[in-house]
Amino acid sequence: MRQSPQTWRELLGSLDEQERKQIVEHLGIQTKTLDRWIRGVTDLPRAATLQQLLPLLPNTMRKHFILLLQQDAGFVKYANGLRLPSLQSEIPSAFYTRILETNASNSDTIRFTAVCQLVAMQLLQLLDADALGLSITILKCSPPTQDGTIQSLRQHFSLGTKPWQTLVDQTSFFLGAESIVARAIHEKSPFVSQDLQSESVEGVLFTHQDEYTRSIAAFCLQRETTLAGALVIASTQPHFFTPSIQALLQQYCNMLVIVMRDDEFYRVQQVNLGRMPSIALQQDILRRLYRQVGEAVRQVPSQERPERWTVVEREMLQATERELLMMEI
Repeated sequence: MRQSPQTWRELLGSLDEQERKQIVEHLGIQTKTLDRWIRGVTDLPRAATLQQLLPLLPNTMRKHFILLLQQDAGFVKYANGLRLPSLQSEIPSAFYTRILETNASNSDTIRFTAVCQLVAMQLLQLLDADALGLSITILKCSPPTQDGTIQSLRQHFSLGTKPWQTLVDQTSFFLGAESIVARAIHEKSPFVSQDLQSESVEGVLFTHQDEYTRSIAAFCLQRETTLAGALVIASTQPHFFTPSIQALLQQYCNMLVIVMRDDEFYRVQQVNLGRMPSIALQQDILRRLYRQVGEAVRQVPSQERPERWTVVEREMLQATERELLMMEI
Protein backbone atom coordinates (compact mmCIF):
# COMPACT_ATOMS: atom_id res chain seq x y z
CA MET A 1 0.00 0.00 0.00
CA ARG A 2 1.47 3.33 -1.08
CA GLN A 3 2.22 5.70 1.78
CA SER A 4 0.66 9.15 1.50
CA PRO A 5 3.16 12.07 1.80
CA GLN A 6 3.63 13.00 5.45
CA THR A 7 5.43 16.35 4.89
CA TRP A 8 5.24 19.11 2.32
CA ARG A 9 8.73 18.07 1.18
CA GLU A 10 7.59 14.50 0.50
CA LEU A 11 4.61 15.83 -1.42
CA LEU A 12 6.89 17.93 -3.67
CA GLY A 13 9.05 14.84 -4.09
CA SER A 14 6.03 12.92 -5.40
CA LEU A 15 5.60 15.30 -8.37
CA ASP A 16 6.50 13.94 -11.78
CA GLU A 17 9.28 15.35 -13.96
CA GLN A 18 6.99 17.63 -15.97
CA GLU A 19 5.39 19.11 -12.84
CA ARG A 20 8.80 19.80 -11.30
CA LYS A 21 9.98 21.44 -14.52
CA GLN A 22 6.96 23.73 -14.51
CA ILE A 23 7.69 24.83 -10.94
CA VAL A 24 11.36 25.53 -11.71
CA GLU A 25 10.49 27.58 -14.79
CA HIS A 26 7.65 29.61 -13.27
CA LEU A 27 9.50 30.38 -10.03
CA GLY A 28 12.75 31.17 -11.83
CA ILE A 29 14.76 28.86 -9.57
CA GLN A 30 17.37 26.22 -10.28
CA THR A 31 16.54 22.51 -10.30
CA LYS A 32 18.96 21.96 -7.42
CA THR A 33 17.00 24.49 -5.32
CA LEU A 34 13.84 22.42 -5.68
CA ASP A 35 15.85 19.29 -4.88
CA ARG A 36 17.11 20.93 -1.66
CA TRP A 37 13.55 21.76 -0.59
CA ILE A 38 12.59 18.13 -1.14
CA ARG A 39 15.62 16.69 0.67
CA GLY A 40 15.27 19.06 3.64
CA VAL A 41 18.67 20.69 3.13
CA THR A 42 17.13 24.18 3.31
CA ASP A 43 14.42 25.80 5.44
CA LEU A 44 10.99 26.73 4.16
CA PRO A 45 11.06 28.89 1.02
CA ARG A 46 10.22 32.57 1.49
CA ALA A 47 6.55 33.52 1.88
CA ALA A 48 6.48 35.20 -1.55
CA THR A 49 7.88 32.05 -3.16
CA LEU A 50 5.37 29.81 -1.40
CA GLN A 51 2.56 32.12 -2.55
CA GLN A 52 3.70 31.68 -6.17
CA LEU A 53 4.16 27.93 -5.69
CA LEU A 54 0.58 27.15 -4.61
CA PRO A 55 -1.17 27.69 -7.98
CA LEU A 56 1.53 25.63 -9.72
CA LEU A 57 0.62 22.50 -7.78
CA PRO A 58 -1.95 20.05 -9.19
CA ASN A 59 -5.47 20.76 -7.92
CA THR A 60 -5.59 17.34 -6.31
CA MET A 61 -2.53 18.14 -4.15
CA ARG A 62 -3.03 21.79 -3.22
CA LYS A 63 -5.21 21.32 -0.14
CA HIS A 64 -2.96 18.53 1.18
CA PHE A 65 0.15 20.67 0.58
CA ILE A 66 -1.34 23.56 2.58
CA LEU A 67 -2.19 21.25 5.48
CA LEU A 68 1.32 19.78 5.55
CA LEU A 69 2.87 23.23 5.21
CA GLN A 70 1.02 24.41 8.32
CA GLN A 71 2.42 21.44 10.24
CA ASP A 72 6.01 22.50 9.56
CA ALA A 73 7.71 23.95 12.66
CA GLY A 74 9.04 26.87 10.59
CA PHE A 75 5.64 27.89 9.25
CA VAL A 76 4.77 30.16 12.16
CA LYS A 77 7.07 32.94 10.91
CA TYR A 78 5.10 33.06 7.63
CA ALA A 79 1.62 32.79 9.14
CA ASN A 80 0.84 36.49 8.69
CA GLY A 81 2.61 37.08 5.39
CA LEU A 82 1.21 34.09 3.49
CA ARG A 83 -2.31 34.38 2.08
CA LEU A 84 -3.75 30.89 2.14
CA PRO A 85 -7.17 30.06 0.69
CA SER A 86 -9.73 30.67 3.43
CA LEU A 87 -12.74 28.57 4.35
CA GLN A 88 -16.00 30.10 5.48
CA SER A 89 -15.95 29.54 9.22
CA GLU A 90 -19.67 29.99 9.91
CA ILE A 91 -22.96 29.23 8.19
CA PRO A 92 -24.24 32.42 6.48
CA SER A 93 -27.36 33.87 8.11
CA ALA A 94 -29.07 33.96 4.69
CA PHE A 95 -28.67 30.18 4.43
CA TYR A 96 -30.17 29.70 7.90
CA THR A 97 -33.16 31.74 6.73
CA ARG A 98 -33.53 29.60 3.62
CA ILE A 99 -33.42 26.40 5.68
CA LEU A 100 -36.06 27.67 8.11
CA GLU A 101 -38.31 28.74 5.22
CA THR A 102 -37.94 25.33 3.56
CA ASN A 103 -38.67 23.58 6.84
CA ALA A 104 -41.82 25.65 7.40
CA SER A 105 -43.24 25.51 3.87
CA ASN A 106 -42.99 21.79 3.03
CA SER A 107 -45.18 18.89 4.08
CA ASP A 108 -43.88 16.43 6.65
CA THR A 109 -43.24 13.74 4.01
CA ILE A 110 -40.70 15.82 2.06
CA ARG A 111 -39.54 18.43 4.59
CA PHE A 112 -36.34 16.75 5.77
CA THR A 113 -35.39 15.60 2.25
CA ALA A 114 -35.74 19.18 0.98
CA VAL A 115 -33.49 20.43 3.80
CA CYS A 116 -30.95 17.65 3.11
CA GLN A 117 -30.75 18.68 -0.53
CA LEU A 118 -30.05 22.33 0.35
CA VAL A 119 -27.39 21.37 2.91
CA ALA A 120 -25.66 18.92 0.57
CA MET A 121 -25.59 21.41 -2.31
CA GLN A 122 -24.21 24.11 -0.02
CA LEU A 123 -21.45 21.83 1.30
CA LEU A 124 -20.45 20.74 -2.21
CA GLN A 125 -20.17 24.38 -3.30
CA LEU A 126 -18.11 25.31 -0.25
CA LEU A 127 -15.85 22.28 0.02
CA ASP A 128 -15.51 21.07 -3.57
CA ALA A 129 -15.66 24.15 -5.76
CA ASP A 130 -13.06 22.57 -8.08
CA ALA A 131 -15.16 19.38 -8.40
CA LEU A 132 -12.30 17.10 -7.35
CA GLY A 133 -14.73 14.58 -5.86
CA LEU A 134 -16.85 14.79 -2.71
CA SER A 135 -19.76 12.63 -1.55
CA ILE A 136 -22.37 13.63 1.05
CA THR A 137 -24.62 10.99 2.65
CA ILE A 138 -27.22 11.57 5.35
CA LEU A 139 -28.53 8.58 7.30
CA LYS A 140 -31.34 8.12 9.80
CA CYS A 141 -31.75 5.55 12.54
CA SER A 142 -33.85 2.64 11.33
CA PRO A 143 -37.10 2.15 13.28
CA PRO A 144 -36.54 0.24 16.53
CA THR A 145 -37.38 -3.42 16.99
CA GLN A 146 -40.22 -4.47 19.29
CA ASP A 147 -37.89 -4.28 22.29
CA GLY A 148 -36.82 -0.74 21.33
CA THR A 149 -33.38 -1.59 19.90
CA ILE A 150 -31.86 0.39 17.02
CA GLN A 151 -29.95 -2.16 14.93
CA SER A 152 -28.88 -0.07 11.93
CA LEU A 153 -28.90 3.29 10.21
CA ARG A 154 -30.52 3.70 6.80
CA GLN A 155 -29.37 5.99 3.99
CA HIS A 156 -31.87 8.80 3.52
CA PHE A 157 -30.13 11.10 1.04
CA SER A 158 -26.92 11.22 -1.02
CA LEU A 159 -25.39 13.76 -3.37
CA GLY A 160 -21.89 14.28 -4.69
CA THR A 161 -19.58 15.42 -7.44
CA LYS A 162 -17.93 13.08 -9.91
CA PRO A 163 -16.81 10.32 -9.68
CA TRP A 164 -19.84 9.88 -7.43
CA GLN A 165 -23.57 10.38 -7.91
CA THR A 166 -24.18 13.93 -9.15
CA LEU A 167 -27.97 13.57 -8.95
CA VAL A 168 -30.03 13.21 -5.81
CA ASP A 169 -29.85 9.57 -4.71
CA GLN A 170 -32.42 8.12 -2.32
CA THR A 171 -31.87 4.43 -3.01
CA SER A 172 -31.64 3.08 0.51
CA PHE A 173 -28.83 1.08 2.05
CA PHE A 174 -28.03 0.17 5.64
CA LEU A 175 -24.97 0.68 7.83
CA GLY A 176 -24.28 -1.08 11.09
CA ALA A 177 -21.57 -2.13 13.54
CA GLU A 178 -19.13 -2.75 10.67
CA SER A 179 -19.05 0.93 9.63
CA ILE A 180 -17.29 4.15 10.58
CA VAL A 181 -20.67 5.46 11.72
CA ALA A 182 -20.57 2.90 14.52
CA ARG A 183 -17.16 4.24 15.58
CA ALA A 184 -18.51 7.80 15.71
CA ILE A 185 -21.48 6.67 17.82
CA HIS A 186 -19.25 4.64 20.15
CA GLU A 187 -16.72 7.44 20.61
CA LYS A 188 -19.43 10.14 20.89
CA SER A 189 -17.45 12.35 18.50
CA PRO A 190 -16.72 12.66 14.77
CA PHE A 191 -14.66 9.82 13.37
CA VAL A 192 -12.19 10.65 10.60
CA SER A 193 -9.83 8.56 8.47
CA GLN A 194 -7.48 10.88 6.59
CA ASP A 195 -6.06 8.35 4.12
CA LEU A 196 -7.67 4.97 3.56
CA GLN A 197 -4.79 3.89 1.30
CA SER A 198 -2.19 4.20 4.03
CA GLU A 199 -4.25 3.78 7.22
CA SER A 200 -6.03 0.76 8.61
CA VAL A 201 -9.24 1.70 10.40
CA GLU A 202 -9.32 -0.35 13.59
CA GLY A 203 -12.65 -1.97 14.36
CA VAL A 204 -14.18 -1.09 10.99
CA LEU A 205 -14.98 -4.03 8.71
CA PHE A 206 -16.26 -1.94 5.79
CA THR A 207 -15.93 1.76 5.05
CA HIS A 208 -18.70 1.12 2.48
CA GLN A 209 -16.86 3.26 -0.03
CA ASP A 210 -15.29 2.53 -3.40
CA GLU A 211 -11.81 2.84 -4.87
CA TYR A 212 -12.17 6.60 -5.29
CA THR A 213 -12.34 7.34 -1.56
CA ARG A 214 -9.12 8.55 0.04
CA SER A 215 -10.46 10.20 3.19
CA ILE A 216 -13.79 9.79 4.98
CA ALA A 217 -15.56 11.21 8.04
CA ALA A 218 -18.70 10.39 10.03
CA PHE A 219 -20.58 12.84 12.25
CA CYS A 220 -23.50 11.94 14.52
CA LEU A 221 -26.81 13.78 14.34
CA GLN A 222 -27.51 13.96 18.05
CA ARG A 223 -29.11 15.97 20.84
CA GLU A 224 -27.41 15.45 24.18
CA THR A 225 -27.84 11.71 24.85
CA THR A 226 -30.17 10.99 21.92
CA LEU A 227 -29.31 10.01 18.33
CA ALA A 228 -31.24 10.49 15.07
CA GLY A 229 -28.69 9.58 12.40
CA ALA A 230 -25.36 10.50 10.88
CA LEU A 231 -23.63 12.53 8.20
CA VAL A 232 -20.93 10.72 6.18
CA ILE A 233 -18.59 12.60 3.85
CA ALA A 234 -16.08 10.97 1.51
CA SER A 235 -13.38 12.74 -0.50
CA THR A 236 -11.05 11.74 -3.30
CA GLN A 237 -8.38 13.82 -1.54
CA PRO A 238 -6.18 12.47 1.28
CA HIS A 239 -6.04 14.58 4.44
CA PHE A 240 -9.13 16.47 3.31
CA PHE A 241 -10.66 16.92 6.75
CA THR A 242 -8.67 19.78 8.23
CA PRO A 243 -9.75 21.08 11.67
CA SER A 244 -11.55 24.02 10.03
CA ILE A 245 -13.50 21.71 7.70
CA GLN A 246 -14.45 19.43 10.59
CA ALA A 247 -15.67 22.43 12.59
CA LEU A 248 -17.78 23.64 9.67
CA LEU A 249 -19.28 20.19 9.09
CA GLN A 250 -20.26 20.03 12.75
CA GLN A 251 -22.19 23.28 12.32
CA TYR A 252 -24.13 21.82 9.41
CA CYS A 253 -24.87 18.73 11.48
CA ASN A 254 -26.30 21.00 14.17
CA MET A 255 -28.49 22.62 11.51
CA LEU A 256 -29.86 19.23 10.41
CA VAL A 257 -30.59 18.34 14.03
CA ILE A 258 -32.67 21.50 14.45
CA VAL A 259 -35.11 20.52 11.69
CA MET A 260 -35.52 16.86 12.69
CA ARG A 261 -38.64 15.77 14.58
CA ASP A 262 -38.45 14.82 18.25
CA ASP A 263 -39.75 11.30 17.50
CA GLU A 264 -36.76 10.68 15.20
CA PHE A 265 -34.35 10.76 18.15
CA TYR A 266 -33.58 7.68 20.25
CA ARG A 267 -31.67 7.25 23.47
CA VAL A 268 -28.09 6.20 22.78
CA GLN A 269 -28.64 3.27 25.15
CA GLN A 270 -31.15 1.89 22.61
CA VAL A 271 -28.47 1.66 19.92
CA ASN A 272 -27.07 -1.84 19.51
CA LEU A 273 -25.99 -2.07 15.89
CA GLY A 274 -25.74 -5.38 14.10
CA ARG A 275 -23.36 -6.11 11.23
CA MET A 276 -24.54 -5.27 7.75
CA PRO A 277 -23.13 -6.74 4.51
CA SER A 278 -21.41 -4.47 1.98
CA ILE A 279 -23.59 -2.05 0.03
CA ALA A 280 -22.87 -4.00 -3.16
CA LEU A 281 -24.38 -7.13 -1.60
CA GLN A 282 -27.37 -5.16 -0.34
CA GLN A 283 -28.34 -3.80 -3.76
CA ASP A 284 -30.01 -6.92 -5.22
CA ILE A 285 -32.13 -7.34 -2.11
CA LEU A 286 -33.10 -3.66 -2.07
CA ARG A 287 -34.02 -3.65 -5.78
CA ARG A 288 -36.33 -6.60 -5.11
CA LEU A 289 -37.81 -4.70 -2.17
CA TYR A 290 -38.78 -1.67 -4.24
CA ARG A 291 -40.31 -3.85 -6.95
CA GLN A 292 -42.49 -5.41 -4.26
CA VAL A 293 -43.41 -1.99 -2.83
CA GLY A 294 -44.39 -0.77 -6.29
CA GLU A 295 -46.53 -3.84 -6.95
CA ALA A 296 -48.31 -3.47 -3.60
CA VAL A 297 -49.01 0.24 -4.08
CA ARG A 298 -50.40 -0.20 -7.62
CA GLN A 299 -53.21 -2.31 -6.16
CA VAL A 300 -54.74 0.61 -4.23
CA PRO A 301 -56.65 3.66 -5.60
CA SER A 302 -54.37 6.40 -6.97
CA GLN A 303 -55.43 8.99 -4.35
CA GLU A 304 -54.32 6.65 -1.56
CA ARG A 305 -50.97 5.69 -3.09
CA PRO A 306 -48.64 8.30 -1.46
CA GLU A 307 -49.79 7.34 2.04
CA ARG A 308 -49.84 3.64 1.20
CA TRP A 309 -46.32 3.82 -0.25
CA THR A 310 -45.00 5.18 3.06
CA VAL A 311 -46.65 2.39 5.06
CA VAL A 312 -45.60 -0.44 2.74
CA GLU A 313 -42.06 0.87 2.35
CA ARG A 314 -41.58 1.08 6.11
CA GLU A 315 -42.85 -2.47 6.65
CA MET A 316 -40.70 -3.93 3.87
CA LEU A 317 -37.60 -2.02 4.94
CA GLN A 318 -37.96 -3.46 8.43
CA ALA A 319 -38.22 -6.95 6.94
CA THR A 320 -35.21 -6.24 4.71
CA GLU A 321 -33.18 -5.01 7.66
CA ARG A 322 -33.85 -8.29 9.47
CA GLU A 323 -32.85 -10.26 6.38
CA LEU A 324 -29.59 -8.34 5.94
CA LEU A 325 -28.66 -8.72 9.61
CA MET A 326 -28.98 -12.48 9.27
CA MET A 327 -26.53 -12.64 6.35
CA GLU A 328 -23.06 -13.98 7.10
CA ILE A 329 -20.32 -11.40 6.49
